[in-house]
Amino acid sequence: MMHDFGAPDPGFGARAQPRAPELEPVPAAVTRFDVPFVHLMFFFVKAVFAAIPALFILGVLLWLAGDLLQMLFPWLIKTQILIQFPN
Repeated sequence: MMHDFGAPDPGFGARAQPRAPELEPVPAAVTRFDVPFVHLMFFFVKAVFAAIPALFILGVLLWLAGDLLQMLFPWLIKTQILIQFPN
């Protein structure tokens, strides 16, 4: 089978035509994805640790947006929730 990795780009928006019949796409369906449980578990643990800084940054951005909205539109704040603990 021959591949043209160095072939010029046909242009933006142009459909590339296959050069030979054996390069036609073959219909396929994924029926099974075999991942060991330990690898999947470590992936999700790493994803949780990666989400912690993202949540911190999101919280700071939301706090700044709320502070900016309160400065620009003070009449939108009708009530404030005050949490009081008995002594």
